[in-house]
Amino acid sequence: GEQIAMIVELKRSLIVDDGAFGMLIVDNIPVCLTLERTFGIFNKVVIPTGKHPLRRDYYHSGGYPTFEVDVQGSGIEEGRTHTRVLLHAANYEDQLQGCIATGTKFMWMKGKRGIGASKSAHKDFMKAMDGIDNAILRVFNPC
Repeated sequence: GEQIAMIVELKRSLIVDDGAFGMLIVDNIPVCLTLERTFGIFNKVVIPTGKHPLRRDYYHSGGYPTFEVDVQGSGIEEGRTHTRVLLHAANYEDQLQGCIATGTKFMWMKGKRGIGASKSAHKDFMKAMDGIDNAILRVFNPC
């Protein structure tokens, strides 16, 4: 029979100048916090709401396995300076273009909001995705 795709949910709870803050839920289990960069006066984010394919990949800059979000054909080009949208460790939105950073706690440093313990959060996410190569990412904005 056909395998039912694993559902990963990105639930944004706050979209502000310092970024889009949210939570990553894997198979109905909350795994970590998230941060995405926001662009322009309307705080647009790169990944649109809705469903996107999520594929196991490799983050070459960081040198570790991760997942890529397939946003091709989603019509969002604002702020995109590179083509791959990955999940990886970062603490502030200015370390991101369109990627999703993982974290375990919120931080406030140098007058900016961010997320901390990012590398350990990424490990938690990868552990939750153990044995999974393809999934569906469902992205939600605040109600």
